Amino acid sequence: MRRGKQELAAGTLTPSIWGYKKLQAAAIVAPRLSLDDLYLAVLLGSKQLGVRLRPGLKAAENFEAESAVEQAIRSGEAETDAGLLDLLLALRSESPPQALLDDMVTTVQDPFLGLEALALASIAERGNRAAALAKLSPIPAIAETPETKLELVRAWLRCWRSSHGFWLDKMPDSWWHTNVQGKKGKGKFDAMDVVLTNKAARKIFNDSWTPALLTTFTTDMGGEWRLKGSELSLTFDGDWVRCPSCKSVHRPVTTIPHCLDCGSCEVSPLDPSRDPVFLARKGYYRNPVMAAHSGRSDRSRCID
Repeated sequence: MRRGKQELAAGTLTPSIWGYKKLQAAAIVAPRLSLDDLYLAVLLGSKQLGVRLRPGLKAAENFEAESAVEQAIRSGEAETDAGLLDLLLALRSESPPQALLDDMVTTVQDPFLGLEALALASIAERGNRAAALAKLSPIPAIAETPETKLELVRAWLRCWRSSHGFWLDKMPDSWWHTNVQGKKGKGKFDAMDVVLTNKAARKIFNDSWTPALLTTFTTDMGGEWRLKGSELSLTFDGDWVRCPSCKSVHRPVTTIPHCLDCGSCEVSPLDPSRDPVFLARKGYYRNPVMAAHSGRSDRSRCID
């Protein structure tokens, strides 16, 4: 029986996180690292963890990048920051098979088995964008420090990921308006009205922040804004909260006490590694990731 899309994507979950963390740990790589580098992350993780990737190939597609990564690992280049940077720059010219690309994107943004749903990681700005974003106009009582400004920016990025998706450089043109949607108008999300319930705060955000964020994170596609994966990264550290009303799991904005999805004030801190209810629902997919990072992963698994 053929597995569903979510289960297929779960096969790339552990290697993608292992590989992305390895790249993020390299000081000269981290500022440049973006979602466009997920292909390299998956290949690094699969080789290290013994996960054999066997994506179906369409006409004119190849999987030669796997051999390049394997060679870099055997030569030791993948163990140095400079070697990882060379590998990252080289792999950016390689196109992943569409089947694997689809799985990687699903791994990031699936609402049920994606990184945020499993409390493993969340969307963030690319590392070298943080300093400029910290200079956005302060929003009184909401975003006055560099840390709270970044939290609010990430809440806005989360709105994009949830409703429109993000665009990667190697996506086929046919995915535009199918797999990835544009945002028309001035880039205002109704979902942000749930995040920012104060009218004065919303006005500052819409008038001052939104134009700057659109310039940084999106491409104007002739009247529609498209979120650029090249400007996005992943963050693995930080707190999580869960809403008992809508079951949402997300990063908190320190100055906002309510659920970012439904507005409920019943949100509570979540320890995803220990919460019995969360683990009963998500542990089957989450636990292998945690095991891989503690050195307890099963090797020689095969992903079609």
